[in-house]
Amino acid sequence: MLIGKELDDQKLIANTLTDLSNVANAQGNLAAARQFYEEGVALLRSSGDSYNFSTGLNNLARVIYMQGNVATSRSLHEQSLALHRELGNERGIAISLQFIGDIAREQGDYAAARRLLEESLSIRQKLGNEGDIVDTVRSLGILAGCEDDDQAARQIHKEGLALSREEGSKLGIASALLDLGSRAAFRLGPDAARRATRLIGAGHQMFDTLKDALFHSELAVYDRALAICHAALSDEELKQAWNEGAAMTMEQAIAYALEEDG
Repeated sequence: MLIGKELDDQKLIANTLTDLSNVANAQGNLAAARQFYEEGVALLRSSGDSYNFSTGLNNLARVIYMQGNVATSRSLHEQSLALHRELGNERGIAISLQFIGDIAREQGDYAAARRLLEESLSIRQKLGNEGDIVDTVRSLGILAGCEDDDQAARQIHKEGLALSREEGSKLGIASALLDLGSRAAFRLGPDAARRATRLIGAGHQMFDTLKDALFHSELAVYDRALAICHAALSDEELKQAWNEGAAMTMEQAIAYALEEDG
């Protein structure tokens, strides 16, 4: 960054700040990540680089969301969306729409969430990036669960799992396993609890292997699902089911998740 300052290269400085933000974020230092993103966004705003400025707003909004400030995060994503639309950046539009849709769902505005997510999915299907499509499909599955449409939620998550396997996205597979496990837990009963615990155990094991992190809001959903399972199973039964899931290979876990679950 010193070279960028010596050359007075604002874009180089902003890019370096983004790199520093990404490192801090990966290390779990959200305060530092936010500070670097804010400095980078300020430079990009003054430089007139609308494309990178709009992307920087997305990055800053994600960190602020992870800090728990949902309203501020949504406002920044909406600013970014407006810029993406002005620039005709369709991928950027789809990214912002998904983030805003996810936040709308979290805020209980399911109608707005569905409208935003379906627009995002439509754009992503047109662009043909399977990884991006999987992200939006997953969001729609979570939304269906919030709307108490269990059958639709499970079907959508299975579609997302199949797409992730085709794409070779281990992160997508892990997320789908956790989501399907959560849906199974809410069906109640010992058999559903065992299935749910195995799937969540398999998903968590994959996340640990990938050394990736889950949002607090996601962890809260899975913890609640496990609490439901624990109410139906003894400590030993819960531990056994978890270990069985964690011991599955990726293909075994996928096959198990795609089985009919009654």
